[in-house]
Amino acid sequence: MLVTGFEPFGGDDENPTSIIANGMNGRVMNGVEIVGRVLPVSYVRAKSSLIDLLHSIKPDVYVGLGLAPGSTGVAVEKVALNIARGRDNDGDDMDDEPIIEDGPAAYFSTLPVRSLVEALRSAGIPARESYHAGTYLCNYVMYIGLRIAAVEGVPRVAGFMHFPYHSEYISKRGSASPSLPLSMMFNSLIRTAEVVLESLVGNPYKANQ
Repeated sequence: MLVTGFEPFGGDDENPTSIIANGMNGRVMNGVEIVGRVLPVSYVRAKSSLIDLLHSIKPDVYVGLGLAPGSTGVAVEKVALNIARGRDNDGDDMDDEPIIEDGPAAYFSTLPVRSLVEALRSAGIPARESYHAGTYLCNYVMYIGLRIAAVEGVPRVAGFMHFPYHSEYISKRGSASPSLPLSMMFNSLIRTAEVVLESLVGNPYKANQ
């Protein structure tokens, strides 16, 4: 199972998704290893890095993680659009350009979105379904992951989740932005892995603490 986060962007010093991806790297869930990697906030480099990771690891499951400032909980994305907009950390500016020139207008997540949201809520984690991942790097890598899955058949399941700021960072910054504790974010990804792997093999996987 491959999990990717992003490096900081937009003037922030930290990004919770990079902390989660690094923290989940190497965790074993009943024999299934989670590989966590951090992607650059760069259209060109993120695309190259993600494609290389998917081709080299060949994971059954790919879950991308991204930061959504202002969000009050975890958002499980349903749709990736074939459009890119905004300036990345390299200074490249996309202006409603297609991610894949000949690709379809959108791909639907193959994660069990509704089941994931229900599982997260039952674990006391604020979560919701979201119908598209925006037009920035989060949507960009979600679309690429689903494109690879559709064309090559691997990964079998792919999708994306958005997280708010982590409370530890907001406290340090002294702001009043919505946030969740990192422990809750880690638990949300562990629960996500359990639900997704159960849907694939028919048995729940539990974290090997």
